[in-house]
Amino acid sequence: MKDWNGKDIGIVVSKVGVIVLANPNANLITNGVEAWPPSEIVQKLYQSRQERTFADDQQEMLNKFLEYYSDLQSIDSEDAISWGVFGTISPAETTIRNRRINDFLT
Repeated sequence: MKDWNGKDIGIVVSKVGVIVLANPNANLITNGVEAWPPSEIVQKLYQSRQERTFADDQQEMLNKFLEYYSDLQSIDSEDAISWGVFGTISPAETTIRNRRINDFLT
């Protein structure tokens, strides 16, 4: 699968068809955030209870980056989506932040 930059990324598909990314950072927009990962992301990087929905032979790829599965790896993660829309706005300069907010509201 390719990410929004056209770069190949590793994926795993759960038993119920949910697509997750092997690398949780591939599901998060990081540009403009100097201290990575920020506390807003760190608090969401806990081990998910959904790991049981993946086949045993998928566990190695699923756990490759964090040594466990985090919900932030799911392309359906509301937290990852919210971060992508709003998380990178807060550390931006005021003019950039205002422009992004205005663009979003428009």
